[in-house]
Amino acid sequence: MTTVWRELRTIIVDENDNIVASNRAGTLGKPLHEINLKPLSTLVGHGPADITIDGQSFKMLIDDWHPEGSLNSLRIISIFSVESIVSEPNRIISLAYSVIISSLILAIILIYYFSRLLTGHMLHLSKLSF
Repeated sequence: MTTVWRELRTIIVDENDNIVASNRAGTLGKPLHEINLKPLSTLVGHGPADITIDGQSFKMLIDDWHPEGSLNSLRIISIFSVESIVSEPNRIISLAYSVIISSLILAIILIYYFSRLLTGHMLHLSKLSF
């Protein structure tokens, strides 16, 4: 079921928890409990929520929508895996760490080289003066 959640992002649900629109055609017309979202039927209102599906953390945004002139309401539910949210920043952080470490190593090598060069010249000058 985990592969479904990597692909499923947004669903629109009616007041009976039936999916009326989704970005996955296979979920249309199904109730929430058939796609492993039974806990969502108890959530009322809107805003962000943290949920766990198949042992993975997800962020969910819920918004109620009441179409004008209709007695029915819809809930728009967007689900994002925490892994997909933080994967790009984590990649950038690891790239930054590698740039910092390589710069530090290069700086240490350059400092060592110039200090050896400078002390070598100073040693040569001190031997000449005696």
